[in-house]
Amino acid sequence: MKNDHIIDTCCLINILASGKVGEILASTQAFYIGEQASKESLYLNQYDDESMKRIGRMKVDLMPLLANDSLVLCKLETGEEYERYLYFAERLDDGEAEALALALSRNWTVATDDKKAVRIAGEHGIKTISTLQIVMHWVKKNRVGKKELQEVMTAIHRLASFFPSPRLPGYDEWERYNR
Repeated sequence: MKNDHIIDTCCLINILASGKVGEILASTQAFYIGEQASKESLYLNQYDDESMKRIGRMKVDLMPLLANDSLVLCKLETGEEYERYLYFAERLDDGEAEALALALSRNWTVATDDKKAVRIAGEHGIKTISTLQIVMHWVKKNRVGKKELQEVMTAIHRLASFFPSPRLPGYDEWERYNR
């Protein structure tokens, strides 16, 4: 992962759910979060430890990640970025639109699992990466074992309600690792 990344909300929620957010984000170059995405309310599922039943949702505070520079807040700064944002906002939610506008303007990669955002990014030559690709990069860089990866993916599934689709970039590599 050679260039900077801007992460959208769905991907960030998955990484937050991993229980290894600091390690995973630190395994790549800078991760930026757009002002729109930073304002969205982020929640993880909450479970009762004994019954394993979902009992609600827990709000996530991004301030510690921003304070230690695991995430770097950025915003639209130029007229061109704002125009691109308005263009993408006609087709996507605000957070994804802002991420694509900034990525296109600054030659960043967008971290997203949103199928529509991935398709639109591809139409404009914007590189994307998925939760799986980010996690697998962390696995390889840190020589994470199969058991720890399974624990991370279970946490992501439980707390963020995410299970990778076979069509998601990085799925084949993740599947090979888990055999």
